[in-house]
Order: sequence, then C-alpha cells, then structure tokens
Amino acid sequence: MTALTSLYLSSNRLSGGIPPAIGALTSLQQLFLSKNILAESIPTEMGKLLQLQSLHLDNNEVVGSIPDALSALTNLDHLSMAANHLVGAVPNFLTSFVLLTHLYLHSNRLVGSIPAHLSRCVHMEELSLSDNLLTGELPSSMAPRHPLICMDLNDNNFTGSIPASIGSLKSLTYLYVYPTATPCGAGRCEVVQYSGTAFCRACTKFCDTCTKVARAPPECKKKRRLCSSNSCPGRICIPFIRSCKGFKCI
Repeated sequence: MTALTSLYLSSNRLSGGIPPAIGALTSLQQLFLSKNILAESIPTEMGKLLQLQSLHLDNNEVVGSIPDALSALTNLDHLSMAANHLVGAVPNFLTSFVLLTHLYLHSNRLVGSIPAHLSRCVHMEELSLSDNLLTGELPSSMAPRHPLICMDLNDNNFTGSIPASIGSLKSLTYLYVYPTATPCGAGRCEVVQYSGTAFCRACTKFCDTCTKVARAPPECKKKRRLCSSNSCPGRICIPFIRSCKGFKCI
C-alpha cells in the first residue's frame, strides 16, 4: 500500500497503539485517526511520512510527548492532536512548519511556554493551545499582516500582559485568553464554551469571564472529548473550527 495517499479511520472504536508500520506509507498525504480509543505514544516512525499534509489524532487516549521525529513533517498544513493525554512542551520544531495553517493542541497536559518564534508559521490561521498547563508570557513577535484569525489560549497559567503585537493583528477575529478561577475560589470552571459565562459546580454560580455550556444527557459526561451523538444537546460548535468538527461534550 505504498501508493496510498489518504487514510480516513476517524469515528470508530479503534484501540491499542498506532502501529509503527504506518511509517511504510511513504506516499500518505492525509491521515485521519480522530475520535477513536487509540492509546500509547506516537510512534517515531510517523516521521517517515514526509508527504503528509494533514495529521488528525485528536480525541483519543494518546500519551507521552510529541516526538522530535515529527520535525521532518514540514509539509503539514493541518495538525490536530487535541483532547489526548500529551505531556511535555509545545515542540520548538513547529516554528519550521512554514506551511502550517491550523494547529490544534488544546485539552492536553502540555507545559512550558509557547515557542517564541511560532510567528514564523506565516500562513497560520487558527491556533488552539487552550486547556493545558502552559506558563510564561504570550509571544510578542506577530507581525500586523500575519493571517491569524483565531487564537485560543484560555485555561492556562500565563503571566504578563497581552502584547501590543497581538492587538495589531489585522486578521484576528477571535482571541480567547481568560482566567479559570471560579467565583467562589473553589477551583477551575468545569465546563467552558467560548462566549458568555461558565458554571462553577462548587458554588453553583456563574463566572462572567468564562462560559456556560448546555448540559448534556447522562451518557455524554466525558470531558474534553467530542460527542458523536447528533441528538446530544451538549454538542457545542467551537466557533473557530469552521467546519464544526469540534464540540465540547460535558
């Protein structure tokens, strides 16, 4: 199957790890493994997929860090690893992915700061790093003509102020950088959408700086995962994912 260019296996019940043999699919350009139950770490053999343009591993149970072997995937324009159990830092090698337009790493356990030179991704339109453990200050090297439309950085531990360079971005339509403390000080808001208020289960009050999400039925209680049921009222379209592939299920 070395001639295979597209592989779509999203929204199944696939489990186990991603097989290292996937590195033999050297013609692969599109790889969709989202919304399964894939676990274990990302195999370094994926770094052999040099033609890859879209890589979607979001909404699985993947663990470990993002391997340095993926630094060879410089043709990527879409990279989504959101809603897993990834740890470690946001890789610096992403700054060399100059074709990247969409980067989704939200809802993991990533630490450290945002790479200072991420602005080198001069075609980036959507960046989501929310719901991690990131620290430090926001990058200040964005040029006014950078095409960034949406930057979602909420639910982290950043310090400092919002740089003036971010305020000067002419294309920026959505900017989400809000705190996670609840009104009673009991902890973080448990359910978050992207506008309005957030409900604090500890004190049953609403947090004006976050958001409220419609409550889902009992079968839809797993956080930071997509709800695959079309009838679930907890399916809330995340605005910056224009194709509405992402929803918060509470």
